[in-house]
Amino acid sequence: MRHLSNSLNSLVFKPSEGKQLSLSIACRVCTAFAKKFSASRLDHLLSHTASSHYGSFEWGSFEWGSARALSSRGSNPYNRIKQHILWSRFFMNLLRKQIVRLLNLTALCLMATAANSAERYMTATHFLIPAGPGGGWDGTARGFGDAMRRSGIVEDVSFENLSGGGGGRAIARFIKTAKTQQNTLLISSTPMVVRSLQKIFPQSFRDLVPIASVIADYSAFVVASDSEISNFSDAVMLFKQSPRSLKVAGGSVRGSTDHFVFARAIELAGGNPRQVVYIPYDGGGKAMAGILSGETQVLSTGMSEAISMSRAGKVRIIAITAPKRLPEVPEIPTLTEQGHDLVFANWRGFFAVKGLPQATYASMQNTIAAVVKSEEFEQVRARNGWSRFHQSGEAFYQFLEQQEEEIGTLM
Repeated sequence: MRHLSNSLNSLVFKPSEGKQLSLSIACRVCTAFAKKFSASRLDHLLSHTASSHYGSFEWGSFEWGSARALSSRGSNPYNRIKQHILWSRFFMNLLRKQIVRLLNLTALCLMATAANSAERYMTATHFLIPAGPGGGWDGTARGFGDAMRRSGIVEDVSFENLSGGGGGRAIARFIKTAKTQQNTLLISSTPMVVRSLQKIFPQSFRDLVPIASVIADYSAFVVASDSEISNFSDAVMLFKQSPRSLKVAGGSVRGSTDHFVFARAIELAGGNPRQVVYIPYDGGGKAMAGILSGETQVLSTGMSEAISMSRAGKVRIIAITAPKRLPEVPEIPTLTEQGHDLVFANWRGFFAVKGLPQATYASMQNTIAAVVKSEEFEQVRARNGWSRFHQSGEAFYQFLEQQEEEIGTLM
């Protein structure tokens, strides 16, 4: 038992590692107990005790029936001694079996706890945002991270903005520094597919590991609150009179989602999409400032980027690309109801670098799934007018392949 105690004392558990008790430790504990309570050692112990006190004799086979027979053999001292030892052995064997069973059950519990803990959540999350503050990527990452922290799923949450190249700069650095990005999630969206097809940057989603999408954000066309443009038809009329009189702002480069969605709407309205004057800004925040200052007349952006300014009365949303009005913002009309059948949703989701353990990718997917289901995220989603769009792992990858084909055909 002294050796057993030493074996157990050698297993040092830190409180912070309590949820990560490994299978190997559980097995070491059970093996240590089993060795100390093995039948051969028990027989040796009882034989030594018997020979020390009663002299040497053979154990022979022992069964419950023989024990009962011994109990009725009279008062011969030798029989009484042997009966006492055999009964002791019988009960000690029972005890040993129960101990082994208990240890096996304990090991299973420890294994289940270890597996359950290992597969759960990330211990820390760093969000890499490939644009400046105030845009859709920034708002989604920070909103999701805030829900992650407030729900208690992950407490260590940080953010980093790295703009440039329509998101390409952040992707390139993400890949280059992969060895230091074990806890990093890069946020991206439909423009990753668009800009890859346009060769704006050489990377595509295939150079990363798609973890999960979380929301879909419909496009919105926005004007200043004092603008003479009251609906999309007014914008089309102004464009047809003089294309250069309708400057369109967007939070990213030419050819981005903001650009081609508005150009497509103009095309459906009978205009020439190549004549659209698109002014690119570094992020949705700066693009919003463009229409507030009068530098541009319309902002093409994600609805979530404009909803707070709209509720504050500083801008008006004249159309969104949803199939019907959204319950969160029933006052905002769709392009479809204004006679232009354009439905488009910009997904947003998260990516990891290649080369990480599969368990790390699983914990990332589990973390995102848990946040999506949380009440804290539901509050963020409803406030921003996002639609749920949660796809994980292989399903997300297949969706990206399909969208790449569809957008390539459209372009």
